[in-house]
Amino acid sequence: MSPVTERARSTAEVLRALAVLCESPHPSHARVAEALDLGSTPSAADHTQAFVLGAVPYASVYLGPEGMLGGEAADRVAGFWRALGYVPPPEPDHLAALLGLLATLTEAEAGDALTLSLEIRNTADLPQPAPLLDLELLDTQGERVATRRFTPAEYGVGETGRLLAPNESIRVAVAIAAIRTPTSGFKVRLP
Repeated sequence: MSPVTERARSTAEVLRALAVLCESPHPSHARVAEALDLGSTPSAADHTQAFVLGAVPYASVYLGPEGMLGGEAADRVAGFWRALGYVPPPEPDHLAALLGLLATLTEAEAGDALTLSLEIRNTADLPQPAPLLDLELLDTQGERVATRRFTPAEYGVGETGRLLAPNESIRVAVAIAAIRTPTSGFKVRLP
C-alpha cells in the first residue's frame, strides 16, 4: 500500500471516530475513545456543553439566514450529497454525517475504497432504533477475513438511537478501505 493510500486510510478512520464522538454518548463509543487515547467517553454533560450549549452540530444553523435547524440550508447540503452520487441521510447537515462523508471521499480520492450501498427497512409494527451493522468480508472459500461494526453515524444516519418508523426504509452507504487479503464476498448482520 502506498504512503498516500495509508495516510488517506488513517485520515478516514480518524474522521469516522470523530463522527462517532459527535453523537450523544453511548456505551458503544468506549472503544472509539480508547482508540483515540481519550481515556473514557465524554459524559452526557460534556456532550451537552459542547454540542447543545456550545457549537450546534448542524451546518444549517450556520449556513441558513434564519440560523435554525433544517430549512433551505439543510436542503442545499442534501443537494451536495446527491451531486456527489450519495443518497443523503435523514440529517444530511449533522456533523457526524458530514465527517462520515468526508471519510468516504478521502478514501475514494486515494482510490482505495469500496462503498456498499444497503437498504435498511423497519418491518416491525413499532418504531425501532437504527441498528449497528456488522460487516464480514469473505475470501473465495467463504471464510471470514475481516469484520467491522458500523454505528448509525458511520453509515450516514446520524445519531445513535434515531428511530425508524414502521415500514420506513433508508438507503445507507458503508465505505470499506481496501485490505491486503483478496475478498470475494460479504455478509451484513445485525448484532
